[in-house]
Amino acid sequence: MNYTIGEYPTAVQVGDIDRDGILDVAVACEAGVLSILIGYGGGLFKHVVNYNSASSGLTFIIAADIDSDTDLDIVAASAAGSNIQIFYGNGNGTFQNAFIVYTIPQPSYIYNMISGYFNNDTLLDFAVVSSNTSNQSVAVFLGATGGNLTIPPVYYSTRPSVSSRSICAADVDRDGHVDLVVANYDLNTLSIFKGDGRGVFQTTANTVTLGSAQGPNSIVTADFNGDNIPDLAVSFQTSQSVMMLLGNGGGSFTSKSIVPTNAISSSSPRYLYAADLNHDGRPDITLGDFGANRVGIFLTQCLATTTSMTTGISY
Repeated sequence: MNYTIGEYPTAVQVGDIDRDGILDVAVACEAGVLSILIGYGGGLFKHVVNYNSASSGLTFIIAADIDSDTDLDIVAASAAGSNIQIFYGNGNGTFQNAFIVYTIPQPSYIYNMISGYFNNDTLLDFAVVSSNTSNQSVAVFLGATGGNLTIPPVYYSTRPSVSSRSICAADVDRDGHVDLVVANYDLNTLSIFKGDGRGVFQTTANTVTLGSAQGPNSIVTADFNGDNIPDLAVSFQTSQSVMMLLGNGGGSFTSKSIVPTNAISSSSPRYLYAADLNHDGRPDITLGDFGANRVGIFLTQCLATTTSMTTGISY
């Protein structure tokens, strides 16, 4: 079954938007449209509703109840406009008009956005990563009452990198506080900003070098080997590979497995997601390939002392 949505879809979120107990789908489209597919059940959808964004170039969306009214809202990042937008949900499958919350100073290009509870309250916080020639690669927006975000955000720099591409959040040093991990495409490094539990992160990041792999452009976190310590998986666009890094518990990592993505006809690995796809209790990895128009699946074969990934299956 095919459904017509906005042009150039870039990101997808799933949730019960109309509160009928059936999952719906939200799609960000680079042409400046948010497409909402209302679920009918059985994998089918009743209809598609398109909402114009406040600017073109939507690259990432997060579906969450940010105003505490039990209805799902959509927080969107626009690469072209270098801004953050909010579509407040009405709870019946419809949304209010988008409005721009904040515009990150140019020149910048937003690549990724995550949400989490960075300061241990009940309000959802957001972190945005962008390529930026100033010292504003990472912008942290703490949640505020009424569905608002703290403006302006607090900026953190990944300098000398000017091409940070992806971000994830995890307590990598196991001190009970959320940390931020950023992938730097141009330097082949990761920047780790340790959090203090109050929504503040260290201004000077710890650096993790990634060896000979080139062009890290997506990063996800999960406990791949079952030792209750956050691990990382990183995709590399230039060297066309996926690397797994096992956490040591103090904020450092050990590279354990590098799998070439060209085994699944991959030419431009772009986005990683971690989930237990085969129900064996271990998180697996899915990879979206921009160049080959494919999705790759890597099944994790992990124990506490050994870690590996299958060579991949493509669809």
